[in-house]
Parts: sequence; C-alpha cells; structure tokens
Amino acid sequence: MPENPEIPGEYRRQTEGLVYGASAAAQGEPDRFYHNKLNFTFAHPPGWTVSQSSRAIIASSADGSQTLTIGLARIDPDKDTEVSLIANAQGDVTEFEALEQYGLNGSTAVASSGGQSVRLAVIDHSYRFLFEGEAPDFGAADAGFRTIIDSFRPLTGREKVTGTSHTLHYIQVPRGATFASLASSAKIPDAENQLRLINGYYPNGEPRTGDWVKVIR
Repeated sequence: MPENPEIPGEYRRQTEGLVYGASAAAQGEPDRFYHNKLNFTFAHPPGWTVSQSSRAIIASSADGSQTLTIGLARIDPDKDTEVSLIANAQGDVTEFEALEQYGLNGSTAVASSGGQSVRLAVIDHSYRFLFEGEAPDFGAADAGFRTIIDSFRPLTGREKVTGTSHTLHYIQVPRGATFASLASSAKIPDAENQLRLINGYYPNGEPRTGDWVKVIR
C-alpha cells in the first residue's frame, strides 16, 4: 500500500512525464522535451514541466508563474515569420530578431501592452510554430523563454522513437474508478497489472477516490 497517497510530494514532481518502457534510452536527456510525431525537441530550464493539450504545448516553471505556450498553424507562403509574428502581437513590438537555427528560420520579438510584456516567436518547421511566453516578472523570465525558443530543433535520427512511446503521469482517482478502468486506455500489455505494480497495489487492492496514482499514456 503506498504511503500517504493523498499527497503527491517531490517524487511525483520528479517523475511526471517520465518516458516509460523501451523508448527511454532514445529520449533520456534531462530538461528536454521531445515530440516524436511533429519531429521536434527543445531544452527547458531545470524544474520546468511540459504538458500537452489538443490545442497547444505548455512549458511551465516549477511554481507556475512563468509559462511559454506553443501553438501550431499551417504555413502561409504569402506571409513570412516576421509578418506572422507582428499579426499576432498586441501592443508595441520591439527587440525584433531573425532566427536561423538548426536549418530552421523564424523570428522573435517582445510585445508590450498595458505595462505587460510577452516574448513572441514564430519558427517554421513543416508547420508554423507560434511561441508566447508570459510572466509577472518578464525581465527575470525572458532568459528561460529564450532557452526554449533558441533550442527548438528537429529530432536527430538517434532521438527518434520507432514504435509507440509511453510516458508516466499522475491523476487523482475519480469516483468509482478501479485499476481495471484506469488501465482500459493504456495500450500496453497486461496494463492493469502494470498499473498495480507501479502504484504498489500488486497483486490486489484498489485506490481510494481522490488518491494520486500513476497512469501510463
């Protein structure tokens, strides 16, 4: 039985998003995010986490005060990255800089409005990647935003994962959920028993509603 399952603790923070299974050797560099389907990777500051939704990829500092959102759009051949950046900016655009990195072209600048500044960038790589970094203390956060933007590049052949890559995530158990129901969406062999094993419930037992448990996606 896991100890204090209601409190995720430091272990959860350190293992959230960990690559699970055979692909770990291919993509194991710390403080770096890999996206196999879209063929890109970027470094991020230590302690940051990266999450994905259906609309964007969001990199966040440990305390959540600094976030950089990466959206996706089709490349408009009639608009270069500078035009696209300015079109999406609000307020005054300053510190414009052309980006040439790892065979990719893009643009970055700072947009300021109402006393708030955001770091913007646009990089073309099969699609048009749109970056927006914001924080209450922009001056302190901008170096972290640039770390992500300046390190954005295609995957190398060694980094590409063949087959399916699975990662470890934490969720709070919904009411009525069991390891069988939690395992139903995990496309791995013997999923229920694997979930039991990594959560300390093997060979039997069920989590309580509200407990934090590990799942594989």
